[in-house]
Amino acid sequence: MATIEVNGVSYNVLQMIGKGGSSKVYKVMSPDHKIYALKRCETDDLDVMAAAQFMEEIALLKRLAGSKTVVEIVDSEILDDMILVLMEVGEIDLWKLLRQHEGGLPENYLRLYWQQMLEAVQTVHEQKIIHSDLKPANFLCVSGMLKLIDFGIARALQSDATSMNVEKQMGTLNYMSPEAINSNNAAYGGSKIGRASDVWSLGCILYEMTFGEPPFAKIKNLVQKIQAITNPAHEITFDESCKDNDLKQLISVCLQRDAKLRPTIPQLLEHAFLHPQRRLAAADTRVEKPAAISGSSVAAIMSVLQQLSAMNIQPDAEAMDGLSKEIEHQLDQQGSVNMSELTIMKRAKLEKAPKKGIIVDKENCTPAAGHNNARAGRSNGRGVLTSIQ
Repeated sequence: MATIEVNGVSYNVLQMIGKGGSSKVYKVMSPDHKIYALKRCETDDLDVMAAAQFMEEIALLKRLAGSKTVVEIVDSEILDDMILVLMEVGEIDLWKLLRQHEGGLPENYLRLYWQQMLEAVQTVHEQKIIHSDLKPANFLCVSGMLKLIDFGIARALQSDATSMNVEKQMGTLNYMSPEAINSNNAAYGGSKIGRASDVWSLGCILYEMTFGEPPFAKIKNLVQKIQAITNPAHEITFDESCKDNDLKQLISVCLQRDAKLRPTIPQLLEHAFLHPQRRLAAADTRVEKPAAISGSSVAAIMSVLQQLSAMNIQPDAEAMDGLSKEIEHQLDQQGSVNMSELTIMKRAKLEKAPKKGIIVDKENCTPAAGHNNARAGRSNGRGVLTSIQ
């Protein structure tokens, strides 16, 4: 089995897991049987700029050591003909993960991975580092969490700077910001690249996570693609299958051509898309809720109900609603409840009162003067008025 030695420690090479340019990445096993990723770069094939970038990547990884959102550097060694970097290994990168979910990720995974990506980039930005090459392949899933890798073209800002001049900017075109592209155009004299450039790249990745491909992927012609990315008049459209307005608005604000208008990472972490429960809570506040009732009102109502029950008076739902309001009103106005003034008591009193009317003495009735006896007989002995109650 082939081995690679880093600072005197031999690592067994298990397999090659990636390559690019003059670099190759291997999965290796340490003498104590731990698995790592080992990046090996042949310096003979590198020009001065490329070698400097590789050295800067090592310096940035060491600077970010201990972060939970950036891949951890374990060891490194610089030799005459190669540079070796030993790092923690992941299970799968985001690019390969997206290939398993054609058409975009399920919404819950989308929120989870988006938040982890933002937290990773926030860690870098807090250290005044601009990654400059954010893309799905540079987010590695380590123990279920996305971590940021590959700082090959990342740049550190000066302590008091928010952006930097770039004479030549490399990156992956589908995820490059307009200002990063313009930095390669002599007519622009080298654009300033700031943290907002990474936000654009994140917006492109989020678009791909949602719809299955980055926003400019369908444009195959290189010149047309560059024009589309940099031209504010070129509209970025959304598939009709996306019904989440918060998600579409989130992507839109990240993909604004004017870098100054793009949100910061802390603002993106507070966006409504990541906090759907806030929207639901806000919707609840717009629904009219029944007014709260005081403890004294509850006690008064219970007392009244007990007295009504003793009187065999059972109020229905409508009467109960009115009763509650009357009790509240009385308590508010006079501090106590007067049973006799309650509408339900007044109605009960009326229902129990004797009814006024005509009382007839059928046994001793005699026809009134001038009354037609025949008619009286036909009327079955209708009596005369004896008294009025």
